[in-house]
Amino acid sequence: MVAEVRLFSPEYVAERLVTDTTTVLKMVRNGTLKAVTLPGGVCRILPGSLDALMSGAATAKASPWLNADQAASYLGVSKRTLYNNRKHIPSLPGFSRPLMFDPEQLNQVRTSQTFRRKHAVGRGHSHV
Repeated sequence: MVAEVRLFSPEYVAERLVTDTTTVLKMVRNGTLKAVTLPGGVCRILPGSLDALMSGAATAKASPWLNADQAASYLGVSKRTLYNNRKHIPSLPGFSRPLMFDPEQLNQVRTSQTFRRKHAVGRGHSHV
């Protein structure tokens, strides 16, 4: 005898999580929710995955990237300075997403003499 497993539609899960279907599908793509794809391409979420998420057992993976506010704080400069120097600071490629920065690359920028001299990092004032 085959045990029946009830699978949830993205719409049902969105209703339970008080969000929209697009967010649920993103959660499936990034692995926060486990799902199966049925013949015909229909996505269904596993109940255990939803239960784990709702109980707090499933934690979202922390992004290794920093947003503009975090990156400016990390470098010790204003957000405006960060945007004005974005040509010289490596960021996550893509036109439709906000600027995201890799902390390892920011560390290289922060320790470079040119950046330290130009932005007086660690000196307590904004200009040399």
